[in-house]
Amino acid sequence: MPASQHASTIQALLADLDEQQRREVEAYAAGYRDGHDSGWDIGYGHAHHEMATAWKVVAEKVRAMAGHRTPAEHADMDASAARGEPCPAACGRCSRCIRAAAVARNGGDYLGQAEPAHLPRTA
Repeated sequence: MPASQHASTIQALLADLDEQQRREVEAYAAGYRDGHDSGWDIGYGHAHHEMATAWKVVAEKVRAMAGHRTPAEHADMDASAARGEPCPAACGRCSRCIRAAAVARNGGDYLGQAEPAHLPRTA
């Protein structure tokens, strides 16, 4: 094989080597982008799952608090107990029924008055 043919063969191989290296770099970059994008999607999915789990705990607390009585409802219950009305079940065991029984027994609710002057003070 003449030297000129060897030179052209080597030039062709080197050109192909440069082209192959360019293709490999492009393929690596494309693979990296695809991997990054799919990792991003997976991570995004995990984040949504974690947020949903955390929100579930918060939502349960909010729902539990929403089930509590309002101050107006407490005031109404307190007023009905002060009038001597037992609970709706009239169980006789709950604090409302016990208070109602005390109101009925004493002729009224205890309003926090000072002790009567005719009672001796204890030291």
